[in-house]
Amino acid sequence: MKKTAAIYVRASTDATKQANSMDVQHAVIAAFANANGYNIVKVFEEYESGRDDERAQFNAAINYTRKEGCYLLVNKCDRFARSMGVFAKCQDILPMMRFAELGNVEPSLLTLSILFAVAANESLMTGARVKATMALLKEKGQVFGNPNILTDAHPLAIKAIKHNAKSFNDGIKSILDDLRKAGYTSVKSLVNRLNSMGIKTRTNGDWTYHNLYRVINQPS
Repeated sequence: MKKTAAIYVRASTDATKQANSMDVQHAVIAAFANANGYNIVKVFEEYESGRDDERAQFNAAINYTRKEGCYLLVNKCDRFARSMGVFAKCQDILPMMRFAELGNVEPSLLTLSILFAVAANESLMTGARVKATMALLKEKGQVFGNPNILTDAHPLAIKAIKHNAKSFNDGIKSILDDLRKAGYTSVKSLVNRLNSMGIKTRTNGDWTYHNLYRVINQPS
């Protein structure tokens, strides 16, 4: 018997700019629901910033899940929220939430903490890059369309990417510390445990000996 579920999809800008984002989310969630025995009965979607915890459809999806006792399916954590304040909104329904990127398992509070923190940081860094680029352009007396904008902004983008990667890796290292205390001491056993917990790499892949070894040996 199929399990009743609602879905939530979100994009930051309007339909003319991010129509594909919504289509992809719908397709991924539909495939996830079909593969795991969920019957989608309600759809919540909106074009709003993930940093806003007062989004109308976001709160409607949470309230509907709470009231109906159904599951709530979302594609990725950053589509659900880009704010650590999200836990105050949905902590009681976390057992009924499923994120396609994490697999058909009850999401771990620790995993979600890391992913929401990374998403929030990425959002902040995006805003910082835009402001920094605008300030640089004004300082140089340049306007949009200037052929040098990519060259000027490139160092800022690289810096943000490196910062986001380090934030994610630091979160993974924290998980590894806890796993070692639980007896998972070899890299191989840590790889197997991370994959069994549904924790993905930053590029949403499975962990291997080599990519985990790189994270472990990255300077803090």
